[in-house]
Amino acid sequence: MLIFHREVSLAEGFLILDKEKPDRLLGGKQVSACSGWSMFKTMRDGPIQCWSCGCYADRWIADKGQNDKLGPPVLNLYGTRADGRLVLMNRDHIIPKSLGGTDAVENLRPACEICNGKRGNSISKEELAFHDANPHLFSKTRFENGKKKAQKHATKHNNNVEGKRALINVKLMEQHLQAKSTPSQNYSISSQIAPESAPPIANKESKDPDVIKSLDDLVLLTDIELVKVAISRGEKLRWINTENGFVGPYVLRKESE
Repeated sequence: MLIFHREVSLAEGFLILDKEKPDRLLGGKQVSACSGWSMFKTMRDGPIQCWSCGCYADRWIADKGQNDKLGPPVLNLYGTRADGRLVLMNRDHIIPKSLGGTDAVENLRPACEICNGKRGNSISKEELAFHDANPHLFSKTRFENGKKKAQKHATKHNNNVEGKRALINVKLMEQHLQAKSTPSQNYSISSQIAPESAPPIANKESKDPDVIKSLDDLVLLTDIELVKVAISRGEKLRWINTENGFVGPYVLRKESE
């Protein structure tokens, strides 16, 4: 059960959450930002709507759980569905979190609580294609952890419907990853080239074809069609791990270029 503190407009809510944490006040009481704030603030020029049912966010409401006596209210984003029901707006991971999707804004989209709950950790062909085009938004470690949790949950609840569905989606992603992991293609986001700050190799040339000593050896692919062509030709896509995150994709520059 939620305790509602106060409701404000979209514009007023953004102004409050733009402030530093101690200054986020509503009716004289400090409020916290919702979990999807990093995504919502990039969409402030709107409209913000559920990717599935299309309902629009239209207000912020500060609320908290009935048993949460110590924490401040959370300023959550709400929308109105076609049937007139007020519904909480969530962040939805395009590549589901339990299937290895990261929390990067590029992997997030708005979803109402109802649609987000119905989706669970399912992944469509379009979302698998998104994964293939954005391997830097996938964490193998997170996927393996999600797999273990799904197996544990299904076993604990005697393979109930929810647990079975989670395992089916995990298996689907696992099969997809295996199909893509051919010798000519490497979708791992681990660093495939020598870090820019790495010292030069002394007195001998590297024989490892995956180690690139200069960015001049790479061509940056900025168009999704170029990425598809590179994949169809069996070329390896490379991402560089920088201070600002992964940059790419790159392919090796051909001698004729």
